[in-house]
Amino acid sequence: MQNPRMIFRCMTILIFFWANLLFSQTLLNVYELPGEAYFNSAYGLTSDSSSIWLSSGSTSAGNAGQLTRFDLNGNQTGSIQTTLGSSQGLTWTGTHFWYFRRATTATSAFVKLLPDGTPVDTILTGTNYISGLCWDGDGLWYSLYYPNEDAALYKMDVTTQTVVDTIQTLGDQPQGIAFDGQFFYYAMDNNDGDAENIYIYDPAKSDTVGLIPIADPISTSPRGLAWDGNHLWLVADPVGTAQRALFEFEISGGGAGNIDLLTSLLNFGLTEVATVDSVALNILNIGNGTLTVDNISFDNPLFFIENDLLPINIPASGNQTVWVYFSPDTAGNQSGTMSIFSNDPAEPEAQLSLTARGMFSNPTIGLIADSHDFGNIWVGQEGITEWELRV
Repeated sequence: MQNPRMIFRCMTILIFFWANLLFSQTLLNVYELPGEAYFNSAYGLTSDSSSIWLSSGSTSAGNAGQLTRFDLNGNQTGSIQTTLGSSQGLTWTGTHFWYFRRATTATSAFVKLLPDGTPVDTILTGTNYISGLCWDGDGLWYSLYYPNEDAALYKMDVTTQTVVDTIQTLGDQPQGIAFDGQFFYYAMDNNDGDAENIYIYDPAKSDTVGLIPIADPISTSPRGLAWDGNHLWLVADPVGTAQRALFEFEISGGGAGNIDLLTSLLNFGLTEVATVDSVALNILNIGNGTLTVDNISFDNPLFFIENDLLPINIPASGNQTVWVYFSPDTAGNQSGTMSIFSNDPAEPEAQLSLTARGMFSNPTIGLIADSHDFGNIWVGQEGITEWELRV
């Protein structure tokens, strides 16, 4: 068997999503794949806990339908040959494989394979724009990357062949998917200008809780993901070589801030000119890590907060009241946008609309005199006397 050249061994790189997030990753190893047509289009990736299995998206390689096995040290240890051709997704359920056969729209399919590669079931997909598979214990997840408005992760009940769940992705080109029993991981390609990251999604919170930037020594084209029970694996293009490689990560820690404002509008009502009015904004952290608010800005200077308020650190499941102020310099309607910047990986900028109305002081009636004596007036004559009463 051929052993891929190992570029890095036990090389440790700590990658933090944003400041103060508790997730961290160590890039343990990078294993360069052989420079062959099959491996240059390496795509699907899965693990049976003792091995890593890979499939290829190649349409020209003679062994295009092959499933290639690696041990957890990156050594190629075997293969299973099928006649299924190009693949853009592979997953192991514990008893069998699901293989995405990419062909025409009419013939692309999820194919169930026995451990020896024998096909035993086929589910036509009706699309060939699928780029990753994952088994979560009772259903088949797949990533769809076209059309853009439908880009997401979908869960299929393979018995009824119906979609039973969906995860909206942060980008339009989701690729490989993996599940560690608690979190989903999905890789995002930059074909449509999306940031290339591996996003970490917590189904218990229905929210993204972290990410792994795909940066040096990883270059471009993230594809399959796999979880081996301890480590996360990615197939992608490394920096400086023509071949693809397997990247092995150790994931440690857990938790991220998750901002929730409960409202999208603050209404100050009526405020006298040259005075200051205030409204309380409650910022919630519904995540399981510290939420840090490091900047708050306004596009209308009549709205503001206290200068020394920032940064704000809100513990997991905590909240913080922030007083927002409005001081009109003239009468009339005012509006604006309040932008709150934090280390929430899914929503680094949260926005609120602001509305208010400045007014002059409440009117109070006053007279120039309490009384007036008109003096003597000729009765029946044309004499007239006047007095101007000013209010």
